[in-house]
Amino acid sequence: MLTLLDIGAHLDMSESNAGAVCRKLGIDWKLSSLDEVRRAYIRDIRATAAGRTVDGKMLNDARARESLLKGDRLEMEIARDAAQLVDAGEMEQEWCAMIASARVELSSMATGLREKMQSDFGIDVPRGAIDDYIDRALGHLAGGDRADSAPGEVDGHEGVASSGESIDD
Repeated sequence: MLTLLDIGAHLDMSESNAGAVCRKLGIDWKLSSLDEVRRAYIRDIRATAAGRTVDGKMLNDARARESLLKGDRLEMEIARDAAQLVDAGEMEQEWCAMIASARVELSSMATGLREKMQSDFGIDVPRGAIDDYIDRALGHLAGGDRADSAPGEVDGHEGVASSGESIDD
């Protein structure tokens, strides 16, 4: 009867390594011959050396993916070092600051616009209607497009021309 000690001696490895090899190759060493174990072991070593399989995975594919990832990483590092890439966190902070600044500027402009429309044209526009258009425009710029309002209506205020409509229409 074949033992792991016999297999280990034949394959020039320890008894525990022989057991691990048999488990990896799916060989029942108690029922197999020494020739069957040796052939399976040699085929596995050849396949591994040729880059065909390790635990069912293609080594060449893994090496190619690794090489591509290393190349992509190197390109990103070069672009970053050449100042072609910017930090997303910093850009987001700057973008938010710009939107906040635009909100303040447009809000103060809304007050002047409302007063101008009252004095020059006698039109009393609710401050909320102007603010709603400003909020929608800023939301669109910030990526939170508010498409829930119908054209010409801003949160219940009908008849207010949108930026795409002409007063003369």
